[in-house]
Amino acid sequence: MKTRRKLPIYKIMTFFLSFFYIPILIIVSETRDAQENISEILSQALLFFPIIMFLLAWVILIIDVFHNKTVAKNQRAFWVLLLIAGHFGVFPFYWYFHIYKNSKESATVVTEEPVKAQRGLFEGKSEGFKIMLLVGGLLPLVLGVIGGIARVFLNNEGLFYTFGIASYAVGIAILVLYIIDATRNSLVASNQKGLWIVLLILVNVIIFPVYWYMNVWKEASRPQI
Repeated sequence: MKTRRKLPIYKIMTFFLSFFYIPILIIVSETRDAQENISEILSQALLFFPIIMFLLAWVILIIDVFHNKTVAKNQRAFWVLLLIAGHFGVFPFYWYFHIYKNSKESATVVTEEPVKAQRGLFEGKSEGFKIMLLVGGLLPLVLGVIGGIARVFLNNEGLFYTFGIASYAVGIAILVLYIIDATRNSLVASNQKGLWIVLLILVNVIIFPVYWYMNVWKEASRPQI
């Protein structure tokens, strides 16, 4: 099948649609603060314009999912779900990984074996190290539960905030490690890296064990490139 090439104007247009909400929200917020000085028609326009732009971005990006050759067929449903559920938070990621980087070279990478494989952070590590990594990924949940118990049953705000901060710190550390690994891991297909990074950022603690099992623990049983 013929590879669909994205023209620069298409990339510029989708870039605007993916990032427009940042300046638009600032403009709308600042303008509506001075609402008494603007007409009712302009006030309504400021309210509906972001909604219209949001729906337009939604439709265009979802259509792109089904035509973009860098999106594997078995990932289209995931991306559609992510675009619907994450909308503003996912738009920039999809634009970068599947529109901005969608050139003849990137389309070729999807169908051809990579010439040189990179090694992930955890490839070749011992099973003990990998089990410790799994425990580290589950630790934010455990710390969060302990903090909640301390607050509800012990009425101890100090312990609650202490465990809460520790949970966030560990979660962010594991998140950074997994994102770096996803960009380099030879077991993660090149057309899946963007999807994994988005999932790790949006779902983080919940997706940690899934990423660990599929791309870290199962290393020995999967074919090496």
